[in-house]
Amino acid sequence: MFVPAATPPEIIDRLNQGLNAVIREPMIVERLTALNAQLRPNTPAEFGAFVVSEIAKWGKVVRDGNIQIE
Repeated sequence: MFVPAATPPEIIDRLNQGLNAVIREPMIVERLTALNAQLRPNTPAEFGAFVVSEIAKWGKVVRDGNIQIE
């Protein structure tokens, strides 16, 4: 989940706790697993690090493959 950059940390923590609780619910786990979704309960810092690593990884793919928007 993404929120505006100026979102207060206590709101981010509260949203994170709620989202992590939801994705641990058996019904949700079953449904998302059936859709081949990867469930990753994590902290805001862990999610931020994941996003940074994905941008770096896929940015390299785009640059190396000389992928252009048409």
